[in-house]
Amino acid sequence: RVWQWFDALGLAYGDRVSVDGGTVAGPVNAAIAPLVARYGLLLSDGAPVTAGALPPGHVRIVVSRSVASVPGCPDFSAASQPNFTGSASSNFGCGINSTIAAMVADPEDLLRGQSGRGDTADTATKAIKVWRDAVPTSQNGLKIESTKGGGQ
Repeated sequence: RVWQWFDALGLAYGDRVSVDGGTVAGPVNAAIAPLVARYGLLLSDGAPVTAGALPPGHVRIVVSRSVASVPGCPDFSAASQPNFTGSASSNFGCGINSTIAAMVADPEDLLRGQSGRGDTADTATKAIKVWRDAVPTSQNGLKIESTKGGGQ
């Protein structure tokens, strides 16, 4: 029945599935995980806060879905009006913000971000170290270029 419910929801990439159930959540996780894996997803670690207490021995399967979008964009209501004041138009930032919303892998990151994994400083400095240690391209002298054509 759970698998049919997932099909009815149209479970897909980007959805989060979690199990809320206290002490019985562990065995239920083992039963639900293969069903979720059929959709190429993993079970989330913690369930979001939901209304109502669960009776003992019951579980709640929570499917959450997030979408990033820019409400009211594009807005061309003032596009036909000349803008002599240098102020922002009603459509200001729509293209950039809509592009960011389309490119973000996990829309939840726009709200909460992600915590550091501990090795972020080493990872961030790796590219800078490679750049600093690189041999300058002009070390062997600069190539003299001519503006004259080869056939003249």
